[in-house]
Amino acid sequence: MTELIRSLGISERSPRRRCQDALGYGAKTLERILRLQRFLRIARSHATLTAAALEAGYGDAPHLVRDSRQLSGLSPRELVWQHAR
Repeated sequence: MTELIRSLGISERSPRRRCQDALGYGAKTLERILRLQRFLRIARSHATLTAAALEAGYGDAPHLVRDSRQLSGLSPRELVWQHAR
């Protein structure tokens, strides 16, 4: 992201402000949402949620659990089950 910002010749805060204005939340929250969505897609084809979490970019289970609960109100297992319906 830093390289893109430099190549465009804009400040580092500019994309953050634009994200906040357009979506109502910041770039970091968007990154968390996209990573959780990536986890849900990957979880369909993996035997374990741990393997899906690692492939989606989570460093460990507590980060996945935190994102899942904060963004959806559900545990990762509950979210995968609900998403599969």
